[in-house]
Amino acid sequence: MGKEYLEKFWSFEKVEKIPFLPLVCSLAAKIQGISVKTMLTNPTKMAIAFQKSQKLFGYDGIFNIVDPTLEAEACGCQIDWSGECEMPSIASHPLEEGKSIEDLVLSDFETCGRVPIVLETTKRLQMVLGNKMDVIGTVMGPLSLSSHLGGEAFKKNLKNDFSEALATIKYANAIIIRLCKLYCENKLDGILIYDPLVSQLNVETIKLIKPFYRTLYNVVNYFNIYLIISVGSPSAEILDPTFDLDANGIIVSGITEIDYTLGVAASKGKHLGYGIPEAALMGSMARLRETVGNLIPKARKGFFFTTDGPIPYETPVENIHELTNMLKMA
Repeated sequence: MGKEYLEKFWSFEKVEKIPFLPLVCSLAAKIQGISVKTMLTNPTKMAIAFQKSQKLFGYDGIFNIVDPTLEAEACGCQIDWSGECEMPSIASHPLEEGKSIEDLVLSDFETCGRVPIVLETTKRLQMVLGNKMDVIGTVMGPLSLSSHLGGEAFKKNLKNDFSEALATIKYANAIIIRLCKLYCENKLDGILIYDPLVSQLNVETIKLIKPFYRTLYNVVNYFNIYLIISVGSPSAEILDPTFDLDANGIIVSGITEIDYTLGVAASKGKHLGYGIPEAALMGSMARLRETVGNLIPKARKGFFFTTDGPIPYETPVENIHELTNMLKMA
């Protein structure tokens, strides 16, 4: 559909179909016929794999990479490459293991770990595809990055004593701001903050983290770029305050009251994204059709589909073909 189509969508204008913006990462390696590690450590191969995946399936915009370990590794976490077809995982939490925040990287973050590889990949995607479709940069949210750095101790503090979690969140947010600015300076169209830990908070804690998201929104908005937050599966109790977070769009999953949720989003001037669950993507086509069919709202303005996390390597390619074709006709 092209850039004009999504420009209309983000302006709450009527568009021809429901946009589909999947979180493709390891599946792109499968399509290219290379290992996930090979793709994630080579900017040329990563850019080619992402372009090939988008061309194959024809979805409406492209996320650069959804890798929950990227920022954490650059900040000092050890990661584990457990398999050729699997995304890396966090293997250590430096703040839980005796390091202080002052010991962590900040000033030269963009040169650490695989960050330079992702920045180069993103630059190439923008150069090749940026005039045809939206290219969206992805960063971990302040809570998710903090939890990688601080481990279970951080999660306990977040739940029981926010003041003890505050310094870690401030550091994580500073890292995220740096990466957002780097993406914005590359003239991307949007930024996705991937932070499913939001859905585990209570109403009061959501109010306490709101200023961090406001800062991120202000940074991105300065460049006239839209901001999306993926928040996981919020309960009914925290649904309203979750949509008070500063963003152009909020992605949720695990919610059955789609029409009600879209109404909440619309009342707050926000778009609603729904993350199609991994189980549906990995299951039979009949299950996929039924799941997605039940998720399509009656009023579609401001609504888009994505996936509930990065699409796994093992996902049947024919299922993604079926999904994109189904949404073209929805």
